[in-house]
Amino acid sequence: MSNAEESRLRLHQRLVEVLGDAVAATMMEHLPPTGWADAATKQDLEHVQASIRHGLDQLEALISHESALLKSGYLAMGAEIRGEAQALETELRSQIKSLESNMQTMESNMKSMESGIRSDMKSMESGIRSDMQTMESGIRTNMSTMESNIRSDMQGLRIDLVTQQRGFMLTLMAMNGTFAALAVAAVKLI
Repeated sequence: MSNAEESRLRLHQRLVEVLGDAVAATMMEHLPPTGWADAATKQDLEHVQASIRHGLDQLEALISHESALLKSGYLAMGAEIRGEAQALETELRSQIKSLESNMQTMESNMKSMESGIRSDMKSMESGIRSDMQTMESGIRTNMSTMESNIRSDMQGLRIDLVTQQRGFMLTLMAMNGTFAALAVAAVKLI
């Protein structure tokens, strides 16, 4: 055991004899564990404080420098992003104008096609009407011709019928005359 430890042990024993166990333990707890030579002085604390201040100043300078670098980096990045955004906006506006122009061209083409289709439809309608009138006229002519032929055929049939009726009548009258002569002859015979 070292001299310092022996001294501390004797001091503790004497405090226990004079003040009691609890007070002796409390007093021993307030003593430095290795002696007063290891305790820090005000000078030591001021030296440590100065050293800490110096370190903090250096840290503050470093943080300030890093902040400035970050700020300039952010500013440069912001400028770059703004430039890219403006370029993108310009490109999009150009594409939108191109699309609008294409849409106007398509609209114009559609109007032109509509006009052409309407014209074609009118032309087709006129042609169909003309064809229908021609067909109607042809049908009427054919019907008139057929009616005339039928009338002519009917007239011929009437004439034939009348002629046949006359011949039949003449035949009947001749047969009547023959029957009358036969009847007279039969009456005479009887």
